[in-house]
Amino acid sequence: MAPDKAPSRTLIVVDDDHKIRATIRDIAESDGWTVLEAENGKHMVEVCTKAKAEPDLVLLDMVMPEADGFEALERIEKLKCRARIVIMSGFAPHLAEAGVTIGRDRGLDVVGPLLKPFSNQDLRGVLTGTRRQARA
Repeated sequence: MAPDKAPSRTLIVVDDDHKIRATIRDIAESDGWTVLEAENGKHMVEVCTKAKAEPDLVLLDMVMPEADGFEALERIEKLKCRARIVIMSGFAPHLAEAGVTIGRDRGLDVVGPLLKPFSNQDLRGVLTGTRRQARA
C-alpha cells in the first residue's frame, strides 16, 4: 500500500530577481510545495487570481519595481489573505524589520524576516515553519 501523500501547500515567491525566485522554487518544490512566482506586488495579485490559489506562505521581497513589498502588504490585506508571510530583504535588516512591523500592524501573519543572502537551511526552516525568524 502506498503511503498517503501530504496535502499540497502553495507558496508564492514575490521577488524581482529571477535567480532568487528560481532558487526558492527549486528548494520548495523538492520539499513538496506548489510554487507560484511574481516579480512584484501587482503581479502577485494577478498570479494568485489566475491560479485561483490562496497561498499558504508568501515570501515577499521589499525592494521591487512597480509595486514594492510595502504595496504588496497593502494588497495582501485587501485580499484578506490568511497566508503566513516572510519578509525578505538584501538591502538592510531595518528594511525587513519595517516590513514585519507594518505587516503585523495590518493584522497579517508576518512570521519574520529572511535576510538575503540566506542559506538553504534557513529557507527550509521557513518552509517547514520551524524557523520563525531567520538569522539577522
